[in-house]
Amino acid sequence: ASTSVVQWTMKGHKGPVKAAIFFPGSTSDILTACGDHIVRIWNAGTQECVNCTGHSAAVNSVALLEGASSSSSSTTASTMLVASASADHTVRLWDRRGGECRFTFRGHGAAVNSVQSSFDGALLLSASDDSSASVWGVATGRVLRRFKGHSSRVLSAVFS
Repeated sequence: ASTSVVQWTMKGHKGPVKAAIFFPGSTSDILTACGDHIVRIWNAGTQECVNCTGHSAAVNSVALLEGASSSSSSTTASTMLVASASADHTVRLWDRRGGECRFTFRGHGAAVNSVQSSFDGALLLSASDDSSASVWGVATGRVLRRFKGHSSRVLSAVFS
């Protein structure tokens, strides 16, 4: 039987952590979503983090926008934007370095349960308790397509 050893414990959130993902190519840069309304961008090695504040309800999901910045050849450095989905009915786009909200996507009528970025970082896909999924243009902030017809809430949606 194999055993696992805890590598890091990051402390700071004041509620349940709902999602946590590594940045591509990194073993220490982590993005978390929490019930305390905050998105945090962590460096697990140094325990430093950038707080992304602005949601007024739980953050349910986070995503990385690949290719959203081409200022570096490093995959980790080129992922300069992150997205979050919240129970406050919005999706937000954040700057990775300073944690500033770059844009708030509005249009869902209920909690947004998940968000995912397209492979090129040009689109976001969100799933909501309003029984819909929406495709958003990152550059325009507009809904490009709304998928309706589910009989109840949509928990997740993915690009393929």
